[in-house]
Amino acid sequence: MQEDTRRVQTAVLNGARSYEPVLMPLDRAEALRFRENHDRMGNTFWCGTHLGGCGKQLMDRIGQVKIPHFAHHADRVTHVCRRVNLGVESADHLYINQEISKWLKGLGLMPIGTPILDQDFAFGGNCTALIVTPPRQLPLIAVQLIGDEHTWHDRDRQLRIQGRAVQWIFSMRSRASYAALDRDGYALHVRCETHGGTRRASVAVQLPGQPIEWENISAWQLTRSGISTTRIEHARRSRSHSADVGQVSRMSDPTVSGFPLDVTGLLVIPKASKTGPWQHISDDQKDNQSLPVVVRTPAGASLGDAVVVLPYAYAELAVGQPYQLLAPSSIRANVDPERLTPRWIIDSRGLTLAPAIQTPLLTPQVDLSAGALTRKTAIEAHQKEILAPEAKESLTIATADNHPTTRLDRREEMQIREAAAKAITRLEQARSVGNRNRGREVLDQLGKLLQSAPSDKFGYELRQYDEYSTWLRPARKKNRSQFGRGR
Repeated sequence: MQEDTRRVQTAVLNGARSYEPVLMPLDRAEALRFRENHDRMGNTFWCGTHLGGCGKQLMDRIGQVKIPHFAHHADRVTHVCRRVNLGVESADHLYINQEISKWLKGLGLMPIGTPILDQDFAFGGNCTALIVTPPRQLPLIAVQLIGDEHTWHDRDRQLRIQGRAVQWIFSMRSRASYAALDRDGYALHVRCETHGGTRRASVAVQLPGQPIEWENISAWQLTRSGISTTRIEHARRSRSHSADVGQVSRMSDPTVSGFPLDVTGLLVIPKASKTGPWQHISDDQKDNQSLPVVVRTPAGASLGDAVVVLPYAYAELAVGQPYQLLAPSSIRANVDPERLTPRWIIDSRGLTLAPAIQTPLLTPQVDLSAGALTRKTAIEAHQKEILAPEAKESLTIATADNHPTTRLDRREEMQIREAAAKAITRLEQARSVGNRNRGREVLDQLGKLLQSAPSDKFGYELRQYDEYSTWLRPARKKNRSQFGRGR
């Protein structure tokens, strides 16, 4: 068997799909203590799949000449491990996840499920982003590890379209922190450094014109507005005050005037599942989206005719489900002489799902219309056309005749949505390098995910499925014609 001569510095403990990283110390004496400690605890080392590895067990190598490292067992190497990220920083995404999860648990907030890893391991790339899910009413914690402003904007939009706030943190290899600084008035950073045979994560808040000061994440708190520190709250108050001043300064123009709105305890209930173009009245509103809603005040009063104006589109809103507005927000009245009551217009930074309220009025609606079911069954036609013959036999699709659209609880919906988001990211990666075989494999996985998904909640994912099916379909037909000419 061929001997593995690579110097692998990171692994995971006790299983190929483990999220628990481990670092081989570079110093020989520390490495020997490392081996003794793990032998005593009965731990095993693995070339983890979440590191881009092959999933096989590793052994430690601590010699007299070469630096200590991990290696594959020589008698088990029957294939080639194509893992390319081997250095001390190659498991930083797992160390950061470990630190964030530990921090949340210290706040009494148990993370939901396993972390989402946006990665490009199949093409020799890295983990580009990490998303940790706190309890439902709190924002997602998203870390951009590698990428620029455009990839950050795209991923941020994809996460927020699910109706949940997102708190971003940027690694030192990210190039998007200045865009966040410009948008939010602050940016959060994370870095990993080697200490005592492991990697330790530290965090920092960046404010305009001020130095970055690194600290332990235990100094941070998490609220519905996002991560909170004294410096962040000061930045938010300053930004909110500036927005309020801007609203007041425009009051001379009655068509765009607005008054600051305290969103505490205020609920908005969408009348539609997605936003539409806003009939803007100024250039700075030309890209805004609008959503008809019912507004409920903390006292129980209802504003039946209202519209929320948002800076970006939402496509998967639950009709009848209560949402909260993100500050800063403002409100204005559109008075029509032919109407008895004014139409209330609320300008807001965004929406986030409110904690569950169990009343019949707020039960999400499920679309069982023929049009929705037709879109659903379209998956079958796409898969039959682009999938290999052996994959077609296992294909089952819910239709109006054999299985109605499924009603999912929130956790099931989130699990499907997260898995679909990962599949869509992998499809984009496959398309960017022209790997159609990989694209068909991932599209098959996405189709199976969406078989039992209600179309009124997963319209975005179904449209993505259609888009990538269109990308794959012509190539399949072209190959057939080429093969025919070859004969």
